[in-house]
Amino acid sequence: MKEFYIAGVQFRIKENLEVLNVIKGLEVGTKLSLVPEPTNRFDPNAVRIIHEDENGSHFLGYVPAKFSPDVTADLEIYAITDVICEVVEVNPGGKTYEMCKVRIFVESEESKNA
Repeated sequence: MKEFYIAGVQFRIKENLEVLNVIKGLEVGTKLSLVPEPTNRFDPNAVRIIHEDENGSHFLGYVPAKFSPDVTADLEIYAITDVICEVVEVNPGGKTYEMCKVRIFVESEESKNA
């Protein structure tokens, strides 16, 4: 299990103010999608973090580079639906790089059947 603040949020907000509203509207426990970005010029293990809702798909930021190799490996080894990314903390008034903390883990068969 890995916990971290979503990387690059400050850049996403500068590009698209809607991202700020999306993050402010997130709740603890919200599930987010993970999308590998192997063509990323800065990190070949880059993984985008996406929030999907009735208004569409919102690119929030990235898995930090420190964790991206492990998350990429998990996404390659397990079914993408078994690698869970969920919101554990939202700080709408915090610094942009500390606005949203997530947890990524691999869901076990036991927890699915519980």
